[in-house]
Amino acid sequence: MPMEEYDDLVTAAKAFPDLKEQYLIFISKSGFTEPVLRRAKEEGA
Repeated sequence: MPMEEYDDLVTAAKAFPDLKEQYLIFISKSGFTEPVLRRAKEEGA
């Protein structure tokens, strides 16, 4: 999963600001790039 797709999913999740809790789960058959893994860890995704 490239960073662009990660960004798209995080942006789409912002469409629901009234949720008290929000969990982002990313599933990729081909794996994740190192920048995506690093950023997801920093953001708790």
